[in-house]
Amino acid sequence: MEKLELRPLFGFGQIKLGVQRNDIHELLGPPNDFNENTDYYSNSSIQIHYSENGLVEFIELASDQNVVWDGISIFSTPVEELVKELSKKTKQSTNESELGYTFTYPEYELCFWRPTQPDKEEPNEGKYFESVGLGSKGYFSSGI
Repeated sequence: MEKLELRPLFGFGQIKLGVQRNDIHELLGPPNDFNENTDYYSNSSIQIHYSENGLVEFIELASDQNVVWDGISIFSTPVEELVKELSKKTKQSTNESELGYTFTYPEYELCFWRPTQPDKEEPNEGKYFESVGLGSKGYFSSGI
């Protein structure tokens, strides 16, 4: 599986923010599924969202993708450890509607999500993030 390097405000590997939809189609081929504003690849584990003018404005990758940032594997690093590393680089939004499930970092237009949180009965449930999303400039930061 190809390693996709997370580059905030730029993209994941060769999948870049701000490019035209047809550039994505040239890079990745035709999507498995699509709608007016989103292309779905790899059984929806890669979702590319487009602005009204057809530019990539948000990219979301699921945990079956090999995503790395500064040498850290996003989906095989426990949430607590990853959040600690992120806190050295930037501040997390305190305005979360899904506190403990969604972690947003507006400075980097970056978010992480998990469907559940660990508890005493299921300590491994929610231990890792299940998706990472990256937006173009202003995607998250415009609301703060």
